[in-house]
Amino acid sequence: MVLLVLGDHLDRSERLLVELKHAEPSTEAPLQAEARDLLSANRLYRESVKQDDPALASALDHLERVLIEVSNEPAGLSQAKLDELHKEMNTDGLLFEVRVLRSRVQEDVNQKGSAAAARKGVSIL
Repeated sequence: MVLLVLGDHLDRSERLLVELKHAEPSTEAPLQAEARDLLSANRLYRESVKQDDPALASALDHLERVLIEVSNEPAGLSQAKLDELHKEMNTDGLLFEVRVLRSRVQEDVNQKGSAAAARKGVSIL
């Protein structure tokens, strides 16, 4: 169950990062509101996977830093702030990392679903 929710979280995070990558400077805060929503969930997921999956926890930590920056910008996202965030995302490959993790989580969900179905004698097509 955690993997399904985590997969959804990574999907939403990827969408936010793509929107952020193509965002124009604005005093409006739709991206900031979404970043705040993702931030609280991200902290919970990071803590829950810290012991079992250090690589995932590290990626979620990196994502958290970007979410904090986006959500805490008081006057919207200026061009300078967008440029700074773009540089951080491109330099560290955050968007790519989130995409890879989302794929890995989806594979885990599929494998566990197949294994559970096999234990119950159900075939999945």
